[in-house]
This record gives sequence, C-alpha cells and structure tokens, in this order.
Amino acid sequence: MKWIYIAAGIAFYLKMLLLSSPMQGLPFPIVEAVVQDSGIPNAVSGIILRNRLYDTIFEVIVFTIALWALSFS
Repeated sequence: MKWIYIAAGIAFYLKMLLLSSPMQGLPFPIVEAVVQDSGIPNAVSGIILRNRLYDTIFEVIVFTIALWALSFS
C-alpha cells in the first residue's frame, strides 16, 4: 500500500514540474476575476461568500442529519 502513495507523490511532482502553469492563459489577474465573478468589490469577501458559505451550510446539514440519526438509534 505504501508504494501507491510513493507513486502518487512522484506522479504529482512530475506533473507540477513538467506541465506549464494554467494561470498563463488568463488575460487578467485572478483577483480581478474573483471580483468580477462575485460582484463584490473585496476579493476576500467574495471568496468567502461564494465558496466557503456553501461549504459551511452543507457541513451543518450533514452534522445535523448525523446527530438526528444518532438520537434515534
């Protein structure tokens, strides 16, 4: 099993070493892309509200269902 982790690590290292950066194809910086995409002038707030908010909501739902299931068992 250990060899799978070593092979995956080597493959990831080679991918990062050999493949070009995907950010080179963007005509504008990533911060401007986030601001444009979210519609919020602050990039950090845009990331938090668009991505982390949904993640937190779904985590609360999953934990609520798990606690609900434990209370009936």
